[in-house]
Amino acid sequence: MFYKFEEELETIINKEKTMGIRELATLLIKEEGREEGREQTQATIITNLLEKSDHTFQEIAAFAGVPIDVVIEIRNSLLTK
Repeated sequence: MFYKFEEELETIINKEKTMGIRELATLLIKEEGREEGREQTQATIITNLLEKSDHTFQEIAAFAGVPIDVVIEIRNSLLTK
């Protein structure tokens, strides 16, 4: 079924080989995993800085490369634990 779609797409855009739906899905899943990994690393850095340093929220946000709202959100989640 997908192969028919891909064949028709190749005909329409006059291109010999396009990225298939499966290839696109795999690429999107990998990118999503990388983004989740980055977010988890940032959260860990922010948590460590909040717990083990006297830096301001603005400084921590600058170190982690995130908006200050993210730092405040993580701090609030730590307070509720």
